[in-house]
This record gives sequence, C-alpha cells and structure tokens, in this order.
Amino acid sequence: MAKQLEQYSPKKVLDIGSGLGHGILALLSTFPSATILGVEENVSCFHKAVGLLKNKGVPVVSKVRGRVIESASGYSTAYEPANSIDVMNGVLLVEADFLSDSDLLAKIRDCGPYDAITVWLPGTHLLRPLEHHIRGRIQHANEYRLKVQNAAYDLAHQVLRLGGVIHIVDRARQPKSPTEHAAIVEGHEDQASTTDLQLRDVAFMQYSETEMGMPMMQFQAQQRVQYKSIATTLVSVISQKPKAVSKAH
Repeated sequence: MAKQLEQYSPKKVLDIGSGLGHGILALLSTFPSATILGVEENVSCFHKAVGLLKNKGVPVVSKVRGRVIESASGYSTAYEPANSIDVMNGVLLVEADFLSDSDLLAKIRDCGPYDAITVWLPGTHLLRPLEHHIRGRIQHANEYRLKVQNAAYDLAHQVLRLGGVIHIVDRARQPKSPTEHAAIVEGHEDQASTTDLQLRDVAFMQYSETEMGMPMMQFQAQQRVQYKSIATTLVSVISQKPKAVSKAH
C-alpha cells in the first residue's frame, strides 16, 4: 500500500490506526528516512506493534497514556496530557483514541504540517461499542470505520502541507460496472466535500488478509475457525491538499 504514495515522497507521516505495526513497516520500507507518528487506541495492538517494530530493528519511541475506568454500563479511558509528546526523527507510537482524545488532536495540529496521512484498514475490537464516547452512537464496525475516515479527512484539511495527501485504504467489493465504480468515487468525494481536499486517485487491488499479519476469523457452530489466507479486494483512495491557495476573484 505504501507504493501508492511513492510519487508524493512523504517525509513526515501521520498514521491513524497503526494496528499491529505492519503499516509502519511498509512505510519505512518504501520511505526509510520518513518521520512517522502512529496513533493506536487498542492497547493490545499497541504493545504488539511496538514489539514488532523493535524486533525488526526499528528505533521506536512509544508512549502509553491511557487508564481504563470501568463502570456498570461500559468503560472510558482517561488519557494523560499530551504535552510530553514530541514528534522527532524516526517513529513515535502513541496510545490514543483518535475519535475522542482532543488533547492529542491539538498536539497533532501543533506538530504539523504533515506530508501524508495514512488510514489503512481501520478496525475495532469487540468491547469498543461499550466505550462511553462511542456507546449508542456506533453499532457496527463499518460505522466505526466511516467515523474514523470522516474525522481523518477533517484533520487532513487542517494539518496537511500544501500538496500533502491523505491515503484511505479499506475493504471493498470489486466494482462490476462503471456505475458501481462511480458510486464508490462519489462516496469518497462526498466524505472530502467539507474540506479543500481534491480526489486524485482511486484504485482497486487484490489482497490477502494475512499480508498484514491479521488472519480473518469466521464462526461456525460456536467454534472459531482461523483461515490462513482469505482473498479480498481493497480500495485505495488518495486525496490531495491543493498545492497553492486559491484566490477569490
């Protein structure tokens, strides 16, 4: 997926939803000197990502900030202030909830501008709907992904440099007609319509779920079945901040 960004040669990247860290590895493989700020809400994924990066010899600075507060109706996470976070050369991975951690979002803005923002296959976990900020507002993983993507577009409008790009990658069905293809393009244009971002490229690619180290699970007769490889289709969408500020006539 990082190959899709080669023509933009990003030097400073914000990776939203870093998951197990495979996306950061892909970015570094293509852009070895890039500075990357990764954000991950799932603390289990966060620690696995840190371990993966260190095992691959990547110098990574990690920042655990959350404290879970449980209640009868669910849970919330209290995050320590983000003023100790500094984007330096290399990789910084921060535990944070991109949808509700306003302190971190302010810090992200302060540390900009960014050459690229990546939102690759954002996912969620089974307990996420019980989080107080989400509870009652998001019922399905698809809703969560759209919420993250919409918030990422809004943030990109604020923190991308002129000419910078946001790269959204998500699972999709391969369009079978020009009409279906146009509908997908229109959907992403609509997501970016509240910003100054301009859609540059929409591409579809075949993909195996295990390429990112995350095999899909299916449930049959109350038993979990893990498949080694499930082929699917990904849609890659790149939108760009205009290279020059338009002047009103």
